[in-house]
Amino acid sequence: MVSLSLSDQQREKVYWRNNLTHGIVKISCMSTGRIPFLKRLDRTFKLSDPSPEHCPPWEFVREIQLATSIPEKANLEAYYDETGTVLEIIVPKHGIGPEEHEVHVSMRPPHLVTTEHELIST
Repeated sequence: MVSLSLSDQQREKVYWRNNLTHGIVKISCMSTGRIPFLKRLDRTFKLSDPSPEHCPPWEFVREIQLATSIPEKANLEAYYDETGTVLEIIVPKHGIGPEEHEVHVSMRPPHLVTTEHELIST
C-alpha cells in the first residue's frame, strides 16, 4: 500500500519491470500539493496553507523494489481505498519451487527433415 494523499488520480500510472534479482513497481503521478485550488468531482476547494509539507506541483516518480521478481505474465492490479488517499497494488507471487511450463510436442513437418548430425543428442 502506498500513501498518495495529494496526487491527481486521473494522471496516475503504475508500471512494473524485473531486473536480475527482483521486481520493481514504479508509480508516476502529479502532485497536487502547493496548488491554490483543488478539484474533486464537481467541487473546487481553495487550499489555505501557503506552504504545505508536500511535493511541489509537478510529476514525481516513486519506485518500490520487491523482494522477488514478478512473474512475466503477471496481471498487477491497483485500487484506491474509499478515501482516495491510499493506493493498493496487488502483485502476484511466484509459485513455490521452480515453475513448470508445458511445451507443445508435434511431429516434424517433412520439409524440415534434418540429418543425424543436426539432431541434438540426449
